[in-house]
Amino acid sequence: LLPPFWKAIGPALPPGAGTWSTRSIAYFENNAMTTPLLVLAAWAVVGAAITMAAAATRRKAP
Repeated sequence: LLPPFWKAIGPALPPGAGTWSTRSIAYFENNAMTTPLLVLAAWAVVGAAITMAAAATRRKAP
């Protein structure tokens, strides 16, 4: 029900990967879990790196 563009990139975004992993747990006995977990881990690492970079570059008040 999604347009082709969103259908193509959906699994690479956190909501798509989370939905895919939940479905794999509920219906397929944890099969095909590697890709969604790697996607979620990559988003977590990127988010943490951006947060750490922003904190490091933030100026301290005098």
